[in-house]
Amino acid sequence: MECELLPCKDYITYASSLTDAPAILHLWTSIGVLSALLGKDVSYRTWGAKIRYPNIELLIITPSGFYRKGTVLGIGRDAILKVNEGIIFPNEFSTEKLLSRLNKQQSGVMIVDEFGHLYGQFERSYMVGCKELFCELWDNITIKRELMKTTCNAKNPALTIIGASTAQFIENKVNQDDWEAGFWGRFLIVHAKIKQPSVRGMIIPDNTLWNKIITHLTVVDILEGEADFSLIQNNIDNWIDIHESITSKETELSTFYSRSGEYLKKLSIIAQAGIDPIPVTSKRFTISKDALDMAVILSEWHRSEIAKIL
Repeated sequence: MECELLPCKDYITYASSLTDAPAILHLWTSIGVLSALLGKDVSYRTWGAKIRYPNIELLIITPSGFYRKGTVLGIGRDAILKVNEGIIFPNEFSTEKLLSRLNKQQSGVMIVDEFGHLYGQFERSYMVGCKELFCELWDNITIKRELMKTTCNAKNPALTIIGASTAQFIENKVNQDDWEAGFWGRFLIVHAKIKQPSVRGMIIPDNTLWNKIITHLTVVDILEGEADFSLIQNNIDNWIDIHESITSKETELSTFYSRSGEYLKKLSIIAQAGIDPIPVTSKRFTISKDALDMAVILSEWHRSEIAKIL
């Protein structure tokens, strides 16, 4: 998949020089990085005039072996640490501790190198309710819970999740109820099978390119405003109509397809931040046709890939 979205293109070039992981993993990880840095500073309105945010839940999967998933996530983590380390949430937690953090901080990112391990922990007593919590976080629903020492009242939190696991985890460990209940339907699942040519010898990072990426991401981190889809609303509506027509009979995948329209908007905002990250003084963040075109490419790629995975 060709990507003219910046800083994704620069990010892919930089990351691919450091590891032979599939380039598609760098692309989607960089989208997760952009999503995390946007946080709740850029919002949009969806059906029912509900306010939403461009947070995503991303899971990259590969066959077992030397696919460098940890390295891929590590590069994304390094970029976020360089720009705004305070948004990174712990990836080892209890439901109580996560709610306590959300009560203080309503946006951020969780980077999980082995999501299969975390998923297995959800069955433990100290993780009760965490699957439902992840769903609420994607939906940006205000979360109210009585905790042991305090009350959580997290207003419309937006947590981006970037995780990795193996294809065997999806095939053998995933609970069928979680497909049907919508837990996995909120995830963008990216399956990469083909590695890049091996990277051998002394690896020297391109510091000039890295600094360019960090400069761009630093600007993304201070963007704010409400996304304005007025220039492309008809295009969005038309895409959703066609998408629903194409997928209406795919009942087994409806948990994913029913959220594609929402993800199209989220990805449009993320793409716009990548294309033209200029601080918004008018509190309006106009989404262009170029950004929508990129979001359509990503959405249609994911639609075709999810059918192959499942």
